[in-house]
Amino acid sequence: MSQQEDELSHQWSLEGAYTESVADTFGIPAKELAAKSGVHPSTISRFYSGSKPIKDRTLLRIGVALGRLAEQRDRQKKSPTVGAELKR
Repeated sequence: MSQQEDELSHQWSLEGAYTESVADTFGIPAKELAAKSGVHPSTISRFYSGSKPIKDRTLLRIGVALGRLAEQRDRQKKSPTVGAELKR
C-alpha cells in the first residue's frame, strides 16, 4: 500500500468512526441509517469500521440521512408531541 493510500485509509477510518459516534449519540441504529440513506447495511458497516473507502456520492447520502434523522430525534427530545406528530 502506498503512503497516499495509507493516509486515505486512515481518513476514511476517522470519518466512519465519527459518523458512527454521531449516530450512537442520537440513538440511530445502522439499519435505520441504511434504510433512510438507501445504502446497503454492509456498506454502512464497512464505512464505520474503516475497512473500505466509500464513494463520495454514498458518503453524501449517508450524511444527509444522518442529519435528517438526528434533527428528527433532537426535535422529539425537545418536544414529545412533535415526535408523535412526525410518526403520523
